[in-house]
Amino acid sequence: LFDLMFVSTALVEDRENFKSLERVFYVATDGNNQWTGTLPAPNAKGNDGPFASLQRARDAVRRLRNSGPNAQFTILVRGGIYQLSEPLILEPEDSGTELHPLIIRAYGNERPILSGSRPIKSFVRYKDGIYKADLKGIFPDSYGFRQLFAEVKRQILARFPNFDPLYPIGGGFLYVADSVEGGSKVKFKFREDHVINWANPKNSEIVIYPGPNYWN
Repeated sequence: LFDLMFVSTALVEDRENFKSLERVFYVATDGNNQWTGTLPAPNAKGNDGPFASLQRARDAVRRLRNSGPNAQFTILVRGGIYQLSEPLILEPEDSGTELHPLIIRAYGNERPILSGSRPIKSFVRYKDGIYKADLKGIFPDSYGFRQLFAEVKRQILARFPNFDPLYPIGGGFLYVADSVEGGSKVKFKFREDHVINWANPKNSEIVIYPGPNYWN
């Protein structure tokens, strides 16, 4: 009984000392990874303040865990958009322990956004309401993307037929001319005028929806 009471008392004392063992780092869009990361905003001299990235704050926590006593680490992220050039990777050892965890959360009521997107600012008017942009230097040659946002609204990929907002479910699709082999869903008859002579057909993809309205 004495042993149990002793352990319980130790846990209570350790939890009461959380604040003295807590280390806090800050991340902000106007931060600098050369600073200490211990201030929520740049100081008046402009020589210290928050970190600029979560990766830098994570690395600071790792270094202190490996070299110093156990502590609870908290990373507070200020509001704004953080463009990630690579994933933020957290390993099992980053979690800490029940008494000395790693906590990453927003600063106060601010709203930080982690984004893997790339801003495209080189759009120019092309023709017939179409805009084009040169993506060289924005994406690697081997990189492909499937989502484009304009004014926070996701755009519809170029397609044929065009999306029909009046008939968003049944419209905007080509329908097969007739079924074959008793309703096969891998073979079908099509109309000749539905085949488009694209300049680069290898770069296209065909989406088939073999469900209701498939051919009738």
